[in-house]
Formats: sequence, structure tokens, C-alpha cells
Amino acid sequence: MLTLTTIEKAEKFVTYLKVAQRYHDPLIDQVLDKLLAQEFRHLKQQQVALEAELNQFEQLYGWPSAEFQAKFTQGELGDELDFVDWSGAWQIYQTIQQSLAFLPLVA
Repeated sequence: MLTLTTIEKAEKFVTYLKVAQRYHDPLIDQVLDKLLAQEFRHLKQQQVALEAELNQFEQLYGWPSAEFQAKFTQGELGDELDFVDWSGAWQIYQTIQQSLAFLPLVA
């Protein structure tokens, strides 16, 4: 059996819904609403944890994370383990922020 990625499964499901002309199905709507709400809650938990981590770095080094990231990306700072960790946390935080921008519309 062919193993599909999550996005491939979602795309196939959307195609199926269009072909079957199932534009409103209360059961599917309920399942999707629950799934999206769960994902929203999960992302919010990650966001809170990352904010705490970023706060620790900001307190320790005295820079806002955005300012740190700009300096780190431009090579103005070394490759100290803390800086690598801070940059990774900041990048994940930004990705979560982008993801959350979509979900409140449905959560």
C-alpha cells in the first residue's frame, strides 16, 4: 500500500469532497472543527513554552529575540551553543506564529 504524507492525504480528501459534491457534511465539519481546535491548542502550548525559553535568553543576554536573530543571521555573533539554541527556538516560534494566524478563523 502506498504511504501518503499528511498533506497528500488532505489534498486527496479535498479532491474527493469536490468530486462527490459534499460541500457541507455535518459529521465531516464536526471532525474537522475538532481536529483544527486540537491543533490550535497544541500550537498555543508550544508557543507558551517557547515564549518562556525566549524570555530566558533575552534576560540572560539583554537583547530582544528579534534583535538577537538579526545579529546572529548577519554573523555578528559567534556560534556559541546558546546562540544556536536561541536561534532555533526563535525560528520555531516564528513558524508557530504563522501557523496560528490561520487557525483562529476555524478554532
